Amino acid sequence: EKRINTLYPAPAFVVSLCCSPDGEAILSGHSDGSILHYSFLDGAGAAKFASHPVPPTGLGWGQGVAVAGNDCRVVFYTLEGQVLSQFDYSSDASQKEFTSLAFSPSGQSCIVGSYNRIRIYAFNGRRGIWEDVGVKNVANLYCIDSLCWRADGSKVAVGTTHGAVVLADACLKRYRRGDFEFTYTSSSQVIVKQVSTGARVVLKSDHGEISNIRILKDRYLVANTPTTLILCDLATRHCSEIEWHYTGSERFNVDNPHG
Repeated sequence: EKRINTLYPAPAFVVSLCCSPDGEAILSGHSDGSILHYSFLDGAGAAKFASHPVPPTGLGWGQGVAVAGNDCRVVFYTLEGQVLSQFDYSSDASQKEFTSLAFSPSGQSCIVGSYNRIRIYAFNGRRGIWEDVGVKNVANLYCIDSLCWRADGSKVAVGTTHGAVVLADACLKRYRRGDFEFTYTSSSQVIVKQVSTGARVVLKSDHGEISNIRILKDRYLVANTPTTLILCDLATRHCSEIEWHYTGSERFNVDNPHG
């Protein structure tokens, strides 16, 4: 039996919804600019998260919360509802109102859609702010009303008001070293693929930018962030991340696969 339940009353009709990365809460954006927070854990009702100047037609939750609307501004909020970073394009005559928004699976990249245009933002972990890292103009794409990332962050599906669906490459950079291809979907997430076998694994860190990826015996991966070390087995796709202050003088022995 199907039932419809009301989670909470709203001050105005809903223009956008998004879910927290852990799936335990939602944010709803309303036509009067209000943004409400609701937790499924306590079910105590909705609480006010923020008041946005315009209806938040673009709303997403990743490394913080991003909001965009018809004032041609993109605002990133902290989880406490305070403004962290904002970008104002109202003086750019070519920039139309924002109509959609989506975070990458890592939560550290964000794309915002408008008319014939997608703007790209990345979180700078060292500075603790968001940065405008690029814009993609696509003629005859028209209004972008939906955006969705592939689960590994390597591609983005773009839906338009004319019914078109475009699948686009979303990596920050890609390079090949011997038999291995490295695709950076964010500074803290890298897809490593062995070209000859098709085997692939996703290196992901919650502790900063991944760098210095090494391949040992065509099977084991060793990488580091500023404060951690990442070890991965390409055959089993098992990965571990431990606290580590990398010096560059470390040596790794992988002769025993069961050790």
